[in-house]
Amino acid sequence: MTKKKETMPPKLGDGAIVHLTCQSTGQNLRIKPDGQIDGMGGNGKWAKFRVHRVSPGPAGTVMLQHFATPAYLRITPQGVLDGAGGGGPWCHFAIEQHGNGICSFRSVKGMGRIGMLPSGEAKLGAQTGQGKHGQFLVTRIN
Repeated sequence: MTKKKETMPPKLGDGAIVHLTCQSTGQNLRIKPDGQIDGMGGNGKWAKFRVHRVSPGPAGTVMLQHFATPAYLRITPQGVLDGAGGGGPWCHFAIEQHGNGICSFRSVKGMGRIGMLPSGEAKLGAQTGQGKHGQFLVTRIN
């Protein structure tokens, strides 16, 4: 049996600028000026992310840097999603593709997935699975 080779989705290539539309809210994921995350963003600078391929690392592992600041999305050791990462291993996410441009982002440190509640509040990583709360439509904007 041949193992399927993981590949990086084209929309999430190194250097891409993307919006991540939360499937639970219909709005874009954003980092607010105070570093808090929510799923109620529009199309402005607070809801844009630059994709960085993690290397060395397995194919499909990325970091998502805020477009307007040097901060990265991360899931802390306590399982809290925030926008105060410095680019270290807590900011590394494996991409899980669901088809039609929809992806989940799983912490490679084992702290769960990026997720949003229907209210727009961030969900704890360990409480987020591959369902609607942890799925994002990726739209490349550059």
